[in-house]
Amino acid sequence: LTRLAASKAKFLVLDEPTASLDQRRSDAVLERVCALSDVTRIVISHDCGIAAKADRIIVLEEGKMIESGTHDELLGRDDPPSRYQELFKLQFDRLNKGKEQSQS
Repeated sequence: LTRLAASKAKFLVLDEPTASLDQRRSDAVLERVCALSDVTRIVISHDCGIAAKADRIIVLEEGKMIESGTHDELLGRDDPPSRYQELFKLQFDRLNKGKEQSQS
């Protein structure tokens, strides 16, 4: 990311940029990516927490775009719920279940 800032690149494509990182390092990477200015950032991720920080989220299924919008727009869809909403809930529930198990 340091080299990118010096290169004056116009586009940055990151594929699962926080995979295999602990939470502290993941947060540091995301903070630096978000701080880049004058760069179009495309982040590919299965992590809805990362997607939530994006200006626009595009949900793909079997290689096709099935929905797009902001985090709030996609979570706000009710009838039917968005695929993003389903994935977000699944990840949130899994995270909470892990916290409950570690506390017991």
